[in-house]
Amino acid sequence: MKTNRIAILAALKDETAGLKQRTRITERFLKGKILAGCLSGQEVFIVETGVGPVKAGNMTRYLLENFIVDWIISIGFAGGVKEYLNVGDLLVCDAAFWDNGETGFKEGKARTLARKDMDPARTSEAVGKISRSGMGFRKGGLLTVNRVIDSAEEKKWLGGIYPADAVEMETFSIAEEAEKKGVPVTAFRAISDAFNDSIVDVDKLTGADGEVSRWKAGLYAVSHPGDIPRLLAMRENSRKAAKVLAEAVLRVL
Repeated sequence: MKTNRIAILAALKDETAGLKQRTRITERFLKGKILAGCLSGQEVFIVETGVGPVKAGNMTRYLLENFIVDWIISIGFAGGVKEYLNVGDLLVCDAAFWDNGETGFKEGKARTLARKDMDPARTSEAVGKISRSGMGFRKGGLLTVNRVIDSAEEKKWLGGIYPADAVEMETFSIAEEAEKKGVPVTAFRAISDAFNDSIVDVDKLTGADGEVSRWKAGLYAVSHPGDIPRLLAMRENSRKAAKVLAEAVLRVL
């Protein structure tokens, strides 16, 4: 099933780095936040939405109001909330869940979640292509929240109480905006931290755009030398997850 233009959306530069290297870029919009080009013989947009549900929703709305898009593939990193998901595993999303970005963890009580299903035909097509390529993956749900879940304790709680396999910050908002325009969405997430991994508070490492700031990361490492092994592991895990995302998209196009 070929489309005229596929939009590949991710929050961070790192999440699309492998795809950009393989794309013949022909045009740039919004200071490079939206790239148009050709990838594996397919006309694509590669879009950096920014981190979080608000930025992701706003960028998706802008994209669909200003460009012709036939299919959105939402990609990115996610934290596993189930024991069977390991760093580098690929999750093909069948639904995204949301309740104003909250989790209920602090209150110790589950919240009533809204649900957005990913497009069944496109997702089935993607699953078929990935399966035939021999690449491993799992299907499951995503919980979209408005902050990074950095503690293993909270991830384990989320996995035990919600019908989600991983947690992230953009998919529900992207699907919500796409639904308004009748554009199908498929979502892939690569696990960058497993459910028993507690990671460094990324707010201490990132700038206002959500991207890792070398200056802030270096300052944090100097002032928290005991966390250097975790910082190095996070960097390596992100690279591994980015490679998985690129491989998944290339198999689907």
